[in-house]
Amino acid sequence: MKSTTFEFISLLVLPRTRQPPRRYNSGTQEYTHPSPKELYRQPYYEVIDLLVNEIDRRFDQETFSILQEMETLVIQSCNNKKATPSSRFSSMYNDDFD
Repeated sequence: MKSTTFEFISLLVLPRTRQPPRRYNSGTQEYTHPSPKELYRQPYYEVIDLLVNEIDRRFDQETFSILQEMETLVIQSCNNKKATPSSRFSSMYNDDFD
């Protein structure tokens, strides 16, 4: 399998390490990441975790199940199949059904 490279994407590089003036230095060295992969690993996983949780939150709502059932009823009705709503759905829209 041939890998594709894009001209507009440059390789990841570590940011330049800065040396504080000696008068501010307490003798301890600042942590430096050994590779660009290690530098971007934690923010990458944070973003992935936020996206997964947001998708779960958006599609795990009570309204979503009602809308799914409504869609099923509409599709069954359009296909001339007998559509039977659940008791929860029919109690919500009791006056709208024949």
